[in-house]
Amino acid sequence: MSVHLLNGIWGTLAVGIFASNGSDITLLGQIKGIVVVGIFAFVSSYVVLFIINKIMPLRADNDEEMQGLDVEECGLEAYPEFKRAF
Repeated sequence: MSVHLLNGIWGTLAVGIFASNGSDITLLGQIKGIVVVGIFAFVSSYVVLFIINKIMPLRADNDEEMQGLDVEECGLEAYPEFKRAF
């Protein structure tokens, strides 16, 4: 898991755990916030990547994968000492 995700969740939960008694912050409210932000981030990222993928495909073609993306993008093999088995 990413450092930012786990530490962000911990920081949000810590506010609810260590909040003073007089504040309106609750642990349940913090958990709801984590879930809502997680759902929003997933859905919005999925929609944006779906649209980008329809406009310009994100995956390499099968021929490019077999040749190697280093050859396609840079014009030479990254590891010429290894021989291909196909």
